[in-house]
Amino acid sequence: MTERIWRLIFGSLCLLFLTLEWYNAIYVVVGVAIFEGITNLRLPVLLSKISFLNKNNPLMLQDTLAITPENRKIIPFDAHRIFRLSFSLMVLVPLLLFPQTLWFVPWFVGIMLTMSGVTGVCPMMLFLQWLGFKSTD
Repeated sequence: MTERIWRLIFGSLCLLFLTLEWYNAIYVVVGVAIFEGITNLRLPVLLSKISFLNKNNPLMLQDTLAITPENRKIIPFDAHRIFRLSFSLMVLVPLLLFPQTLWFVPWFVGIMLTMSGVTGVCPMMLFLQWLGFKSTD
């Protein structure tokens, strides 16, 4: 699973759950994104390591947490982690604090996640990389 497929799945789930008004399911999806953002144990990375697992290449979770001088840019924090945390905030804050006023923000986030999964171009990731956060892609 790539980051592009992750964005497509999470955006589609977000739109589906908003349409059906299953807010508890949205909280689960956002909870998974918060867990991935805080721990950096990302679902696409774990699934790709498990799918290519063999005797010579053991599953090492420490590789996802390591910052090496080669991939360090200005800010030594992964752009995907910031993206997941900001996605979670942009969905949770309007749903929990201002549901009547900011109802369109979770819809916008879901549409943009789905479109970035389809096209492969994510404006938020481009902006985070422009700011100097490192990217593993």
